[in-house]
Amino acid sequence: MRGIAVIMVLLVHYVTYSMLGRSWSGLPRLAMYAALPGWLGVDLFFVLSGFLITGILIDSRSDTHYFRNFYARRALRILPLYLLVLAILAIFYRDSGSFVVLGLFMSLNLAPMLGIATLSGGIALWSLGVEEHFYLIWPWVARYLRPATLGVVCLAICVLEPIVRAVWRTPLRDVYFYSWFRFDGLSWGALLAIFIRWNGENRARSVRLAQLLLAVAIVVFAVGTPFGLLHRDNRVGAALQFTPFEMAFAGGVLTLVTFSGSRATALFRSRPLTIWGDLSDCIYITHLIVLDAVDWVYSRFADLHAAMGRFSFVTARGIVAAALCFAIALLSRRFFELPILRWKRYFAHS
Repeated sequence: MRGIAVIMVLLVHYVTYSMLGRSWSGLPRLAMYAALPGWLGVDLFFVLSGFLITGILIDSRSDTHYFRNFYARRALRILPLYLLVLAILAIFYRDSGSFVVLGLFMSLNLAPMLGIATLSGGIALWSLGVEEHFYLIWPWVARYLRPATLGVVCLAICVLEPIVRAVWRTPLRDVYFYSWFRFDGLSWGALLAIFIRWNGENRARSVRLAQLLLAVAIVVFAVGTPFGLLHRDNRVGAALQFTPFEMAFAGGVLTLVTFSGSRATALFRSRPLTIWGDLSDCIYITHLIVLDAVDWVYSRFADLHAAMGRFSFVTARGIVAAALCFAIALLSRRFFELPILRWKRYFAHS
């Protein structure tokens, strides 16, 4: 699932966003719109993150060093690569000071509110701000609330967040980037983690819940679309655009967990997807820097602006950038990330 999520993000940034502002027809136009749903890859990441992290928190509630272990392991997982990317932004991008300083506080999603210009290579880092703001609070909630009460809190967040976006709606970018508008995606995943631990091996009940989530998602999408659900510049879209997709992702994750190990889910265990999933963290936070680097090199030898008007160039550019991302992520995982992650054994859950 993580592999699918990162591929979705690459497609929307390398194809759709690269083609905006120009007139396209035929196959290029079809490709531009076919890749557009890739923006939902971030919401899939949110659901997966809420599911996995909340599961860890529930399972380790009795740990003597519960908070120390969680935050230390989280820091080892996120910070080394993240700080390296911030250093790259500071060195190679002009006027990057304010953006990088804000990044040190894991709050780059707040840049629009503070009037700080977002660097093209650091746009994707906003979602890490949302996640880390959530996980500043969530371990405390998960530790001291009973699972049933925690489930009620998750459901309340899922219901109230669209209302918050509708009632206190600010401009378009605010609704998308700001943490207090985006906690429902993580909460849908957290709700799944609680349900799975309560449900045990009852496959029928899991299937019914997955079907319910998918059915409600389809109804919300069908009813809301005529009223502007697909566009966040109106109240209905600002409130509900994320909701049906997050519910559908939650239903999909629950289905995969319910039928894990079976032939029905074999595709999601395929080696190519699992490799992309293993490398997804590095690919996600570096892919726009790599794209900027490809553009910079090309512009030394030819007219980049003119070339961007050719779909063949956009395609080749995306393939080269994706291949470089993959290679960089492989090297990073082998020689940088895994050696650091070995330190997690000193903060193992009991």
